Amino acid sequence: NGTLPLNNEYIAHYDTEHRATIIPILYPALHRNSKNHWNATVHSLTFNIIKMFMEMDADLFDTVSKQHNETEESEIASRAQRQSLWHKLEQITSHQMNGVVMSNGDDVHEEERKEDDVPEGKDKPVGMEG
Repeated sequence: NGTLPLNNEYIAHYDTEHRATIIPILYPALHRNSKNHWNATVHSLTFNIIKMFMEMDADLFDTVSKQHNETEESEIASRAQRQSLWHKLEQITSHQMNGVVMSNGDDVHEEERKEDDVPEGKDKPVGMEG
């Protein structure tokens, strides 16, 4: 169990001296365990460690907690944006596979295209000359 070494007196002393480095590293795992871990013992040990860090340096713990929350919110927003972009890309691909051509933002079905609708700089297919 990853939380047991913190019960060691030497480790606890080391944590106190280097808390500015250790708390930001451990906080994400502690936060995740406190919210989602299924094992009651791990849950209990996690809260004990959180309590120890809070008593050790409340200001640092609050700062790390806020930074973690901001990072999570930013990751959630980025994930939502990526998901939205993938959805749009899937729609475009689906439209193109179903014979819809995107032209200047307008959807045009292939059967609605005129013979003269050849992009500039492109030759008309053989047999399509007016």
